[in-house]
Amino acid sequence: MTHPIAFFAYKRHEHTRKALTALQNNIGFDPSLLHIFCDGARKLEDVPLVEQTRKVIREMVSSDSTIVFRDENWGLAKSVIAGADALTERFGTVIVVEDDLITSPQFLSYMYRGLDTYSEDDRVMQISGYMFPVDVESADDAFFLPMTTSWGWATWRHAWDHFDPSMGKLSLLDGSKSLRHEFDLLGSYPYYRMICDQREGRIDSWAIRWYLSVFLNRGITLYPKASLVSNIGFDGTGTHCASKRTFSVFSDSNINRFPSAALNTVITRQVIDHLRHENQWWWKLWRRCLAKLA
Repeated sequence: MTHPIAFFAYKRHEHTRKALTALQNNIGFDPSLLHIFCDGARKLEDVPLVEQTRKVIREMVSSDSTIVFRDENWGLAKSVIAGADALTERFGTVIVVEDDLITSPQFLSYMYRGLDTYSEDDRVMQISGYMFPVDVESADDAFFLPMTTSWGWATWRHAWDHFDPSMGKLSLLDGSKSLRHEFDLLGSYPYYRMICDQREGRIDSWAIRWYLSVFLNRGITLYPKASLVSNIGFDGTGTHCASKRTFSVFSDSNINRFPSAALNTVITRQVIDHLRHENQWWWKLWRRCLAKLA
């Protein structure tokens, strides 16, 4: 199968250069599969940065690739949703990478193989390139967890068809304390507060709505044993939040052993324990992001 890559950029030209360089160094990279979506400027002062980013893209990207330069500012949520809609409709799959993600040389080969391996299993709704910094013991090189990710991921059209950006079934969580607790990964991370912030218009996130859609459809996500992406965007340059925290470690290991499509409850518990430990820092960062948006 042909698996297209959707790359989303805006105004961070140096991040874009690094992310594209890493992507092009991936095993199995094919420029004809690359679709770049570059958003338009939101403010007048952003125009020079957007133009610098587009200059980098023109210099680095082959004519075999597809480039979409938006005239208007769509915002990340609308851009990702539209890109995933278009590419899954045309190709049946999509691999999503944002401009602040540095990918391992093994990232694409893992994505390609995962998309092929689980293409007929409706339980598997996403493949994640990121893995939480948790030491796990597993005979397989990957495993399934109940939560989704936004840092380098892939999906199929049959899964994306379940995406409900209007959050029409959010009332199910509103009316069930136990369901909210499960959605929050046993209280380890405030996902329900985030989805309420989305409903109240305090944020605009495709990712929390995607997680809700996967959760309500009892979907599972494939994660690698060690992360295949690092996030360099927490340096104060992002649109939504700023932090000196970095996520800069990833693995170059090849992934050969794929598991059967079933939730790994042991590793899920390890991730929940990690998130519970990190929750105080994450929630402070999230509230700081909201304050900047206000």
